Amino acid sequence: MRRLLAPLIYLSAVSALSALDLASPFSSHMVLQRDREIPVWGTSDPNISVTVRFADQETITTTDSKGKWSVSFSPLGAGGNYTLSASSGSENIALVNITMGDVWICSGQSNMQWSIKQSKNPVEETAAADYPDIRILTVPRITHTEPQSTFKASWAPCSPDSISNFSAVGYFFGRKVHQTTGVPIGLISTNWGGTPAEAWTPLDTLNSHPEYLPILERRTQFLKEQAERDADPDYQLPEDWKKRPRPQKQAAMLYNQMIHPLIRVPIRGVIWYQGEGNANRAEQYRTLFPAMIHSWREAWGQGDFPFYFVQLANYLDRNAEPVEHPWAELRDAQFETLAIPNTGMAVAIDIGEAKDIHPKNKQDVGKRLALWALAHDYGITEPKGSLGSWPLIGRFFQQPIVYSGPLYSGSEVNDKQIRIRFDHIADGLASSDGQPLVGFSIAGADRKFVWANAVIEGETVVVSHPDITEPAAVRYGWSANPAVNLVNTAGLPASPFRTDDWPGVTVGKQ
Repeated sequence: MRRLLAPLIYLSAVSALSALDLASPFSSHMVLQRDREIPVWGTSDPNISVTVRFADQETITTTDSKGKWSVSFSPLGAGGNYTLSASSGSENIALVNITMGDVWICSGQSNMQWSIKQSKNPVEETAAADYPDIRILTVPRITHTEPQSTFKASWAPCSPDSISNFSAVGYFFGRKVHQTTGVPIGLISTNWGGTPAEAWTPLDTLNSHPEYLPILERRTQFLKEQAERDADPDYQLPEDWKKRPRPQKQAAMLYNQMIHPLIRVPIRGVIWYQGEGNANRAEQYRTLFPAMIHSWREAWGQGDFPFYFVQLANYLDRNAEPVEHPWAELRDAQFETLAIPNTGMAVAIDIGEAKDIHPKNKQDVGKRLALWALAHDYGITEPKGSLGSWPLIGRFFQQPIVYSGPLYSGSEVNDKQIRIRFDHIADGLASSDGQPLVGFSIAGADRKFVWANAVIEGETVVVSHPDITEPAAVRYGWSANPAVNLVNTAGLPASPFRTDDWPGVTVGKQ
């Protein structure tokens, strides 16, 4: 038995001591970004030759003094079943079943982390998840104080055996895109529940904005206390340890370990579901979230790649009267982020759950994100208006698919009323339930909001109240869990909005 096991023990020891390695994002079954230069990098012994082969291409390089090497290959179109190999001396690595397609990062907090098995119809969805050209990778949830370049995880083809623990929003997004386009899709799930945006933002970005000093001070204090704990051999967790600051909530701690190792990977874009962790600092989120987006784009160096995010869903008890609320302000901050080029927002104000911050319906969330990508990145069209009923004629009169519900675009006061204009009305505005519009409130100069009458007139909504003869502002869906029913003819819900810029309850909170 010892003689039989000896060769296996020897091979295992050689493997453990092997110097040649490919970077963490590379493994068998992966998707590489199509139609772009293909970078491949890794490590070996210092100052030695490494030969790398991919498809019909081969290149030879030499490692630097630290053993790092990097090569690149010419772009390839979608599809294929390729092998990526690297060799150095007697060492060889071969990765198989690699395809070219579109790679999307799926990031954020718990509603992006939420898995198939935790979502609606988990048994049926898992059993039907047989898509060999969708490949998935989950980055481990680990923090670090400094930017890192490695993690331990491997790609897997999407199957009933691999999908149940994967991000539900990520999967439903990728499935819709793949089903519609036929393009292989790579999904990289890198997310962590309960985390704020600053944890996903590089430290350099936060340091360059004086208004984020309180965020940085919290990080400094946390690291100081952590060092003191680590230095005390007799340290015991306090009774309230679950309520104390956690590393994953501190500035840059997730970016360093869960984003930075990916920034050399060519991608098609990002989908993002986060905001709950910053709701009590919604005013700050107006600059923090855009700063994070800009920092990722700068790090990847791929220009303004698509960044599509989910607006917070409805949650908590419904208010009988109009109120001020941090969640309403956070949604407004997300809405304002659409001013950044090549961003998009999936509205989820109609599919949340009052008693569950993790609504089970992740199918519609993923689909609504996918609509933005299909319209903007894949050029998917549909027949204009009623021409969909006439396929032979409709194919000659195409328009981009409807990818958003109504978005507030402006207003004007006229004759004791405020008329609201919208973008993305499709073929018109409608009530989702056939009932009068709800969710609109109106105020005069005293800033006291009351429920309003709202009527669709053509492509606008006219809002009024008999007791307010000089209206100054209108709000829609302005609470944590509003009753709302404004949609376009495609059935996509309108985003909550406000016409005023009056200070909210989160102003000054840092």
